[in-house]
Amino acid sequence: MAENKLTKWLYIVFSVKWWLLAALLGAVILIGGAWTLVNMQSSRDFVIGFVNFCEEIFPSMSFAQGVILLILGIALIALGMYGVFQHYLSVAYPMGKRSYYRTKILQKGPKIVVIGGGSGQATILKGLKEYTWNLTAAVTVGDDGGSSGRLREQFGVIPLGDIRNCIVALSDREEMTEQLLDYRFTKGEELDGHSLGNLLLLAMCDLKGGNVEAISDINSFLYLRGKVLPIADEPFTLRAKLKNGREVVGECNIRQNSSPISHLKIEPATVKAVPQVLKAIDEADAIILGPGSLYTSVIPNLLVEEVAEHLKKSKAAVFYITNVMTEQGESDNYRASDHLKAVIDHLGEGVIDYCVLNNNFEVEPEVLERYQKEGSQIVKYDKENMNKMPVKVVAADLLKSTTVLRHDSQKLAKLVVETIYSDYRYYNKKHIWHKKTKLD
Repeated sequence: MAENKLTKWLYIVFSVKWWLLAALLGAVILIGGAWTLVNMQSSRDFVIGFVNFCEEIFPSMSFAQGVILLILGIALIALGMYGVFQHYLSVAYPMGKRSYYRTKILQKGPKIVVIGGGSGQATILKGLKEYTWNLTAAVTVGDDGGSSGRLREQFGVIPLGDIRNCIVALSDREEMTEQLLDYRFTKGEELDGHSLGNLLLLAMCDLKGGNVEAISDINSFLYLRGKVLPIADEPFTLRAKLKNGREVVGECNIRQNSSPISHLKIEPATVKAVPQVLKAIDEADAIILGPGSLYTSVIPNLLVEEVAEHLKKSKAAVFYITNVMTEQGESDNYRASDHLKAVIDHLGEGVIDYCVLNNNFEVEPEVLERYQKEGSQIVKYDKENMNKMPVKVVAADLLKSTTVLRHDSQKLAKLVVETIYSDYRYYNKKHIWHKKTKLD
């Protein structure tokens, strides 16, 4: 114990010695500069003139009166500076002083990349923005249904729906942004079914002449608490090989199959990842896969070759978050270990460090019955199989207490952030002294 304390203090001393030397050198330079200025004849003339001026303006006073004036002057200067600072806060941070200090803390939070799509990705982003604003949402571009699919087919743009959901999740005024961007037209042959957010993004893509440029501008325009980026700058198509030997093409068709999925591919297989996404992965403190539809939101991103390569080289803690519920045609009867195995089969072993899953199975019978009629059930935590997997399992009650069975964004974000802070790599990266030398 004594050796550890001594080593710690030596580490601290040697870490700051160069800063102390820099401060000492700065002090010597400051004294030299001040002496040079004071020793000049023009400086002496100025000081003499200033003293003569003060003798003419100010009457002779006692020592006590001089001290009082000195204190009063300092107080007025401090009051004036305080007023300027308060005015700055009222303009830059309308919600008050607390928002200023909160902003400073969140701006220094861990760098987290969330890879996925669908409502699950938006859910965790809503929670994470309460802990850090160094967030990057890398969104899948394989969607071919609904408004996104129609715009993709007509205009050749990447699917915009999941990107819109992430923009809403990271907005500072989430409720207002959601009402505006999620507004759907119900009239007009061409507009019917489209959301305003999708059309806004489409317009930006046309104005900027590129998907990534348009979305980057939206990030700045809406002052998001993080960045939203497509995983690739062109849409790709999903191709699933089923265990019965058939092949299914397209996201919508994959969700309608009756045979389990054996393997997934994307076309074109040579699609290039967005460089900003790769940079975010390289600089990340943590990378999160999911939550989201296993074969249509999570795994497709891992099939982009450059993304997989950078994930394997990353020194960040990599999380996989399993869904709360199975999905018909995509993960029927899948347990937690089946979800994790599918991800590892497509990405490779040794990449995922943590698997986060829900262990609360106390659900109202009528709610569960409704899901079962739709071909969905709670993802079971098969502890024995999970313990054999090459990851560290983090299980907790992550259910949102509503009639809709989904992750609670606050519970999920809190659990993930706590795990990040306890991970030794995060402390190493931030140069913070720690006792852990390896994962438990």
